[in-house]
Amino acid sequence: MSFRIRISRRAVRDIEQVLAHTMRQFGPRQYERYKPLIRDALADIAADPVASPAKHRPEIRSDARTFHISREGKHAGHFFLYRVVEDRFVDIGRLLHDSMEVRQHLPESFAEPD
Repeated sequence: MSFRIRISRRAVRDIEQVLAHTMRQFGPRQYERYKPLIRDALADIAADPVASPAKHRPEIRSDARTFHISREGKHAGHFFLYRVVEDRFVDIGRLLHDSMEVRQHLPESFAEPD
């Protein structure tokens, strides 16, 4: 069963900023290597959002998960923060750098319900 990906506006901005930074700092060759890592990670999440390398992150939110975009032999310093909704949707909240404190960058939609 494939899940439908819903990407928040904030996550879209994150992706755009990461790719723009990659182009500025590392050039077109690295940009062309990084872009498919992001695309492939989203495809993997849609295929099975709970399969490895996805990690359940209950310390962030009871239904929060993270998925690092690195692949074997292809280092990347970013991960997606997301949650599965209604067993058919995946809400992508952010694309964050490894060095970022996740709790400080949570989207409003990830506030734990009362």
